[in-house]
Amino acid sequence: MLSLPRSWLHSAFGCALKGNMVKIHSCTRNCKLTSFLSVLHTTVTNGKVRQKDASQETCHFIIKNEKSSGIKTCEFMKYKALLACLYLLAYAHVSCAQEAVALQEVVLTDTALRDFSNTHVVSSLADSLPRFANPFLAQILSANSLLYVKENGAGMVASVAFRGTTAAQTAVIWNGIPINSVLLGQVDFNTIQTANYQDISVRSGGGSTFYGSGAIGGSVHLENNFDLSKSSAHQIRYAYGSYNNHNAFAESRIRRGRWILAGSFFLNDAENDYEFPNRRRRNSNGDYQVYSLNFRALRKLTEHSELRFFNEYVQQYRNFSLVFPTDVKTAYTDLNYRHSAEFVNRRNRVEHLIRLGFLREVYQYDSNRSLPDYQSAYAATALARYEFKYQLTKKLRFTTIADAQRIFANGADINRQQRTTFTTALGAAWQPYKSDLIELGLRKEQVSDFESPFLFSLGYKHAFAEELAVRMGVSRNFRAPTFNDLYWNTLGNPNLRAENAWQYELGLQFAKKDWNLSLTAFQNQVNDMIRWVPGASGQFRPENTDEVDITGIELQGDYHFKFGNNLISLSSSYAYTKSINTKTDLQLVYVPEHKAVFNLKYSYKSLEILYNQQWVSAVETRSDHSGGALDAFSTASLYLNYNFSNFPMIVSFAAQNLYNTAFQTVLNRPMPLRTYQINLTLNL
Repeated sequence: MLSLPRSWLHSAFGCALKGNMVKIHSCTRNCKLTSFLSVLHTTVTNGKVRQKDASQETCHFIIKNEKSSGIKTCEFMKYKALLACLYLLAYAHVSCAQEAVALQEVVLTDTALRDFSNTHVVSSLADSLPRFANPFLAQILSANSLLYVKENGAGMVASVAFRGTTAAQTAVIWNGIPINSVLLGQVDFNTIQTANYQDISVRSGGGSTFYGSGAIGGSVHLENNFDLSKSSAHQIRYAYGSYNNHNAFAESRIRRGRWILAGSFFLNDAENDYEFPNRRRRNSNGDYQVYSLNFRALRKLTEHSELRFFNEYVQQYRNFSLVFPTDVKTAYTDLNYRHSAEFVNRRNRVEHLIRLGFLREVYQYDSNRSLPDYQSAYAATALARYEFKYQLTKKLRFTTIADAQRIFANGADINRQQRTTFTTALGAAWQPYKSDLIELGLRKEQVSDFESPFLFSLGYKHAFAEELAVRMGVSRNFRAPTFNDLYWNTLGNPNLRAENAWQYELGLQFAKKDWNLSLTAFQNQVNDMIRWVPGASGQFRPENTDEVDITGIELQGDYHFKFGNNLISLSSSYAYTKSINTKTDLQLVYVPEHKAVFNLKYSYKSLEILYNQQWVSAVETRSDHSGGALDAFSTASLYLNYNFSNFPMIVSFAAQNLYNTAFQTVLNRPMPLRTYQINLTLNL
């Protein structure tokens, strides 16, 4: 019998696991299409098929009282009681079902990333060293990908430019569900904690046929996976860094019979009063606190079916750094609730997936911390999704999707608006010959408040030899107008059209033994881009004004070699991007023409050392290039990790901005000089 501590029920606590990373490498040419019945998540990166990190994390669910638009947005006792009931239900089932159940090794939820990205470049950011030292996703993406990350100071609002697009043209996917803000259209990457997810992936190129609005430049995928290889595991982590930065993390996982329960708790706060480079003052009003609770569960119903539950709560209190010491002190609080339940049934060549989800975003903005007045708003999304997958032959499989969403928003400057969306989509993967792969996607949405275009994607991959393959693709993608664009009081434009884009891509992949190389050329033509422009009265209103022509190349490569107990890994990436407004013939703001990333990793027994360096060219901050450009910069970081063999403890150390480089990614928002962090991890 499973005995759960009473204190866990009283605190509505969950549990989680940090599993081991497993990667499988094989030549793409020799890989048949993986059956969609498989739960192993394979993606192609630099010409190799990789089985992704199946490690586990997650838990806790604490809800606090906040007010939005004068309405109580979340009730602590209600959620606490609900979680306690879920735990009691789990306890009842587990206690009555202790028989051994044959479970598969890894269970993942973002099946489109697994099944229909083999003609795209998908990069996994799974290395534990930088993730230990960087609690926010913005830092990981900046130092380890070709995305340009714009931060309004350390820990402040962060957005990205992916392949020359704007912040709202990158989709963020949480366990298969898009989570871009309904109000703003984008995601603040400094509200996403890397410790909460077992796998973080970046998919380059248009993905609107499977992920909907915003996936024009590419998409970032956050996944909570179920690793079934161990019965239970627990981890506690604490880090302390420069400027009084505290980072605490705890995770636990339990498996009993047909149940797997997992969860995690994360806390990060910092005074963040770093010195401004070349200025005689410190960053003021920049302190922040972040809390997150993550819980998931899997219940094996039969040999062929299972239930999965995912829950996440994130709350961030953040003061906004001052540009000048005399500025008024402002503050911002945001909350995000994400809930998902899935039923999966697999039998023979058929798979059914039913997903129910609920997302809620709440924000409160204090324009003057010394006054009690503030602005707030919230948006809620309810969704239902059905996927039917059929393996017609060994070489051909289909996926059909039916999706319905209902969105409601209310608050400052938006008065009770709603949107209803019905979606149908079709995906197909066909391998007519051993050396060829074709992927097709079709999507059409019926939306209540704007016209959505018909979307499609077509990808083709051909292996000339065991080491060399070429891939090409074309897709049509879009971005929906946000609620702020359409309904902002007196300023919104209800006649806006969705942004739409045509993307073309050609790539070459080379893989031989320890070498992997990938070269990609792309073109992206974005029409009806939405911009807030001044009218005759001087007030800004959104309009479909611009057309943007984006061209570029991406080069990625890695090399590994081992001698004795020594392992050395080299990886490097480079991107050249021209993102031109066709009306002005000027580069878009905050889009660098060049970015390069270099990593050198050395491992010897229990010791790991990672050196990371990135270089970013100058960026413009004004659309007419009339001054205010940010200089090019290069920063480096050093990470050390030692895993004690006789004691379940890992000691990590990080030094970031190693050479004390003065740089900014947003105008008048200096980033810190050299910082340090030490991290202790206990695996129990």
